Amino acid sequence: MIIDAHAHIFPTVAGITRRGPTRSQTYGRILWGNETHRLLPPTSADTSFPPEMLLQHMDIAGVAKAVLMQGSFYGTPNDYVAQAVRRWPDRFTGAAYIDPRALDAHQTFARCVDEYGFRLLKFEMSVDYGFTGR
Repeated sequence: MIIDAHAHIFPTVAGITRRGPTRSQTYGRILWGNETHRLLPPTSADTSFPPEMLLQHMDIAGVAKAVLMQGSFYGTPNDYVAQAVRRWPDRFTGAAYIDPRALDAHQTFARCVDEYGFRLLKFEMSVDYGFTGR
């Protein structure tokens, strides 16, 4: 059985990095700080990557399951990931993303564990994309 231990889904890109905010544009592009970059192929008109699209890629590649990660680059759609895990529990496991410096970190953690049922927690520590750079 093949398991992808680090996959992403997102309704829109709405994050923050050392280089500034990240925001979805059109046709696979994002605004990253003050620059436009290609994140996805131009077939994604709204620059989103829903779970249905990930499932198609997984099926083509023979991947049985995936761990859905989040991070400050994409934003923190804990609820979006939780919905995908509830809909496809045999295919997805979700990891919570919490900024430990946020004023509501304790409440977010409690919601991710108690309401969403997450049993994994991701701390993005990289310089370019995570806490270390910010």
